[in-house]
Amino acid sequence: MGVTSRNLLEYVLENEDEITEEKAKELVVTKIHAKLEDVVRAMNGIITPFQKVMIKEVIEHIDEISKRILNMDKLIDEYMEEYEENKKNLKRYLE
Repeated sequence: MGVTSRNLLEYVLENEDEITEEKAKELVVTKIHAKLEDVVRAMNGIITPFQKVMIKEVIEHIDEISKRILNMDKLIDEYMEEYEENKKNLKRYLE
């Protein structure tokens, strides 16, 4: 999930009032394809308290999975270090 989408989602989940274009402009940190007014129109609507809880749970799950992926990447990198010399030799051989 990108920083902008996360910012927008967190705002909607934590605030009862509708998002304004000014507030959305503050929360958008990257270039987005949609017009800001379209984003605001899409973000404003009815989200029930139950839906907010469920969305928060999904975001928390995504964060946990992202953390696990980073940890697995580190483990793989550490494991592969012992093969780095072989990788270089193979690369030289193939060139």
